[in-house]
Amino acid sequence: CVCAVPFSVSAKIIINEVMYDPVGADTGREWVEVYNDSSASVDLATLRLFENNVAHTMKAFIVPSALLLPNSYAIVADNPEKFLIDYPTYAGLLVDSAFSLNNTGEPITIQTIDGSVDSSVEYLAEWGAAGTGNSLQLSGGFWISALPNVVATNATVSIDESADPD
Repeated sequence: CVCAVPFSVSAKIIINEVMYDPVGADTGREWVEVYNDSSASVDLATLRLFENNVAHTMKAFIVPSALLLPNSYAIVADNPEKFLIDYPTYAGLLVDSAFSLNNTGEPITIQTIDGSVDSSVEYLAEWGAAGTGNSLQLSGGFWISALPNVVATNATVSIDESADPD
């Protein structure tokens, strides 16, 4: 499914990829990739990941700062240790936050501490990536289902999850 969802072009932080329903158990294995599309660094620790009516804090994992440089990506993980098991070659900014994404879809936003929205998406399971190993990725203003790419250029073609691989 290629799904159009409006998003703010002037946003500093953009939700770029969502792993909401990985293969197998979800617990601790969900993550959100964000992109800083501004010319200034942004401290992710000053923002909140808002989902399920909770404003979750974000803090740097391993490194001392959650400072996201201009035109750079970061992964906000429910459990950074499990994320690194799933993606052992990941070397970018990894941010820890406690959240659990709904497998049927829900709105998620990146907000300032005062509640102003920086970026948001309301994903739906019908878009794909539900339990398939794929993530939802923002591509040309549309959300598509494709193999996770953690801080690489998003896919440009959605993977047909109903195709028989044989």
